[in-house]
Amino acid sequence: MSTVPYLQPDEREAFLVDHGMIEEGPCNDSQRDWLESVNFHFLMGYARHYRNLINESHWEGPKNLTEIQSLVNSEDELAAFLAPWIRRAETHLRALTVKYYCGQQLHGEGYLDMESWAQPKKHLQLTMLKDIQRHGEPYVQDHIDERARQAGFEVPEWCISENRGTWLSLVQELPLWSVIDSFSIGTLGKFLLSCGCQPCGEKPVGDLVAAELDIGKNSFNKSVQCFGITRNLIFHHQRIWMRPIPMNPGFAKDLDRRYKHFELRTTYKQAHFVALASLSKLLPTDCREKYLEQLDLFLELRPLLALGIIQPPFLKFTPLS
Repeated sequence: MSTVPYLQPDEREAFLVDHGMIEEGPCNDSQRDWLESVNFHFLMGYARHYRNLINESHWEGPKNLTEIQSLVNSEDELAAFLAPWIRRAETHLRALTVKYYCGQQLHGEGYLDMESWAQPKKHLQLTMLKDIQRHGEPYVQDHIDERARQAGFEVPEWCISENRGTWLSLVQELPLWSVIDSFSIGTLGKFLLSCGCQPCGEKPVGDLVAAELDIGKNSFNKSVQCFGITRNLIFHHQRIWMRPIPMNPGFAKDLDRRYKHFELRTTYKQAHFVALASLSKLLPTDCREKYLEQLDLFLELRPLLALGIIQPPFLKFTPLS
């Protein structure tokens, strides 16, 4: 297998021209500096799809670096717009988890006790322990240090399978509300799926959280997983334009009525707009309409970005005949 050559900065412009992504013509110094400042493979994700949209008559526009750079900048703006809403959805989901886990038993302990889980998973417990170990929040760290001092040993540098019991002894008395911010959204979703119904409770914690959010309990886990994936794509600066959604959470009936003309339950069910609109379901009720209105306006003002987010032509779903 032959190796793929690394393109030096002065070769990248010629590559874009040779592959029909931009028309021949010299880039200016500012554009060359920008070409050198972005990972070229990352840029190709935009340039290749932009070329194909024009070649297949889905979009009319000049093939030049200015248009591609503007598209990349538009997605940067989208990430900046989404960041506070994602943060609000995260804090809301964490707050609801504490509310329904701790409210059932009137304290915040026992969340690491797998014997009380509906679906005991040792790897999930270890992941939660690692997250708590890395948390670094003063209240949590002081508690860990004090427990280790009382037991007469040093706090282990790492949390691994072999010292799971030691870490459990250090953190198991910490209330859930003090450590919940250390869990990734993926870990939080798995915990909600696994922890089940707590003492003095009548329903599983995850079902109670889903009910308050008005999300069907059968699709709640997928909704949280999809949110976590989309959140990571945004915060890790990944391209979502013209990219299929990694996991479809199912499209709520009220959202489908609002966006019926987009065919997001059928033709464009892989569009990333499904995830962006579904984010509204994790927000407090009084925030949802404001978020959706601002999202609609944001994309309306950026039609090329909107095309690849809402109705990407190359991601059409065609049922088998």
